[in-house]
Amino acid sequence: MNAQKCMGKKGTLTIPQHLRHQLGFQGGMALDIATTEDGGLLLQKHRATCNICGGTHEVVNFKGFDICRECSLGIREEVERVHG
Repeated sequence: MNAQKCMGKKGTLTIPQHLRHQLGFQGGMALDIATTEDGGLLLQKHRATCNICGGTHEVVNFKGFDICRECSLGIREEVERVHG
């Protein structure tokens, strides 16, 4: 792989166009960024994660809060139990 200047002076990263197309990345898309053991970076398309259990299955955003179906049903059951 050829080295390319991808980091600007303010730390912004530019993903080369051919890689964006290959990976299906689009402008404004949320990405998850992690470090690897060998000092590299791992970029992945963002997967919404439940703020309660950390799960990634059937997650929706409600008023800025990511919650999975299972946790939302649990909350609903608890509210119904308490408020009958």
